[in-house]
Amino acid sequence: MKHVDYVTRLLSICGYAAEIGVTVLVEKSLIVISNGYIKIHELLEQMGRELVRQQAVNKPSDRLLLWDPQDICDLLSEMSLNLSQVSEVFASERAFEGFGNLKLLNFYDLSYDGETRVHLPNGLSYLPRKLRYLRWDGYPLKTLPSRFHPEFLVELCMSNSYLEKLWNGIQPLRNLKKMDLSRCRYLIEVPDLSKATNLEELNLSYCQRLVEVTPSIKNLQRLSCFYLTNCIQLKNVPSGTALKSLETVGMSGCSSLMHFPEISWSTRRLYLNGTEIEELPSSISRLSCLVELDMSDCERLRTLPSSVRHLVSLKSMNLEGCKQLENLLDTLQDLSSLETLEVSGCLNINEFPC
Repeated sequence: MKHVDYVTRLLSICGYAAEIGVTVLVEKSLIVISNGYIKIHELLEQMGRELVRQQAVNKPSDRLLLWDPQDICDLLSEMSLNLSQVSEVFASERAFEGFGNLKLLNFYDLSYDGETRVHLPNGLSYLPRKLRYLRWDGYPLKTLPSRFHPEFLVELCMSNSYLEKLWNGIQPLRNLKKMDLSRCRYLIEVPDLSKATNLEELNLSYCQRLVEVTPSIKNLQRLSCFYLTNCIQLKNVPSGTALKSLETVGMSGCSSLMHFPEISWSTRRLYLNGTEIEELPSSISRLSCLVELDMSDCERLRTLPSSVRHLVSLKSMNLEGCKQLENLLDTLQDLSSLETLEVSGCLNINEFPC
């Protein structure tokens, strides 16, 4: 049983008309969609596996599908595999050289505990050029193979990896829509994303060694979500006022951030709680689409500019724990759009705007 959104996303990444295909399978009673999940009868699943197995009994590499860990172990030469839980893999640096047409590579670890499951003692020399979906939780190397050109990648997810950087230079990333490098605690460099013109989501949360973000994010005109949560060494973010699609910016816990980021005017949700920001610029009034602003636990924040009252779309503001904040009543009294205001822990505030 798989979630229908997950299945259709992977099929779409591979170039299939997923929504139409799923509809046809439902009409033919081959699958059932219930509570957002796709279900297939066990007998039908067994029959499908048997048909695939009969195509090439002795050659797993010729099959359309692989699900048996032993088959995978046999196919990937020089690999040892714990068959009970598939908890540990030792792979050759040339493990993927026989997979020129591979489109999806998914090494996921939902219970990641800091231990690397896939070991590459001699490094990795090759990844298939036609990969569209690459997820490798806990990737054990400092960089991706130099021979890898990710021109077909749609999603790149390398959470909890040992990456210090992805690659050198500018790569052709025109198909990339999602990049997740969250919790890469050794990451020190974000690659040039000038060619990633279709990128919609960039997640760099908990990259605790990351000091700066590539200025090339200015070119990401379709970027809608940008997360930098708990990047504790990050001091500034390149200006992104031209990013028309940017809606959500998460910078909570960026404890080295002292200046308000110059972000897109189209931003709707902005999370800056736990930063060292001391003041908001008067230009904040340009964020006419801003609906939610979280500045909680910004203990250095002293005042809000009078231009805050021009945030005509603002509905929620969180200022909890802003111990030095003053003059809140005068600043917000004309902000008629505000529905929720959190100010507990603001020691200098004795009355609230109505």
